[in-house]
Amino acid sequence: MALDVRALERFALWTGLPPALLAQVAACCVVLSAPAGQRVIAQGETCRGVFFVVSGVLRVFGDTEGGEEVLYGLIHARGMFGELSVIDDTTHGAHIAVMEDAVLIRLPAEAAQQFFFCEPLVARRVMQHLSAMVRDSNRQRGALALQDAPSRLWQALQGMGRSEGNGTLRIQPLPTQAMLGQMCGLTRETVSRLLNGWERDGLLMRSNGGLQMPLSGLPGRE
Repeated sequence: MALDVRALERFALWTGLPPALLAQVAACCVVLSAPAGQRVIAQGETCRGVFFVVSGVLRVFGDTEGGEEVLYGLIHARGMFGELSVIDDTTHGAHIAVMEDAVLIRLPAEAAQQFFFCEPLVARRVMQHLSAMVRDSNRQRGALALQDAPSRLWQALQGMGRSEGNGTLRIQPLPTQAMLGQMCGLTRETVSRLLNGWERDGLLMRSNGGLQMPLSGLPGRE
């Protein structure tokens, strides 16, 4: 049975495109259920297509030469991954594993390339998506280069959060302190000290394996 096009319209890449085109895309897609702990993509693996996250949380990480894992970021609902390997026709550049049970939509590589390269409306959306990725990457690099340790960690946490609609963000599940340190260029001990201090000051609240924090910037550093 073909995927309902309404499921695709939740994603910025497909929102507002002609129904006939969306129906073609939906006919090529496969819906997958992925439990926590499952590795969806392996670094160096032949491209399997583009994945769209309907629900759940996934982590993006790589391997160092010493065999250690380095966390690159998290992907939440309405996010996507695998598009870079589709575009440049190379193997996947990172591991993607499920942190919280997920439902995914997979558009196989060959079909994705057909839509990305041969459908002008889709190609424009892809270029807009890539431009946003570059801008975000530049912003994060600037933050890492210029900000102090507390500001870097605060910004990284805010980038992982999902708005709860009341001026706060929720990070669920919360990555380990070692993972947060890898993302921010900090030691695990520094991350632990900062989180504990912010919690004592009432800036953060930890519960049920997650973290609640304000949408605003770090007090005193805005």
